[in-house]
Amino acid sequence: LDTGASSTVCGRKWFQIFVESLPPWEAEQIMTEPCEVAFRFGDGNRVIATELVTIPVKMFGKNIKIKTHVVDSEIPLLLSRQTMKELRFVIDVFQKKVFAMGGEEPI
Repeated sequence: LDTGASSTVCGRKWFQIFVESLPPWEAEQIMTEPCEVAFRFGDGNRVIATELVTIPVKMFGKNIKIKTHVVDSEIPLLLSRQTMKELRFVIDVFQKKVFAMGGEEPI
């Protein structure tokens, strides 16, 4: 979760490991589009995403699809503020939980 991120993004290594963890029939569902989007992370370095992928994920007990940019950087999947808004996330830092889609997950 990254409430400061304007777009959902992940690193290429994270993406490769994620794809390898999927059964073949789910990996086949991944859609890739070309893109050219610049990102700047906390270290100040600018990286360019050249792919926008739609991936199948299971969140809060539901199977959904999420679009994420892929960058050559060592980062996990960072859900953007917009993605969390679309999924109607409620982040409760006191309880250390995220609520969405009728379920909850620990953070």
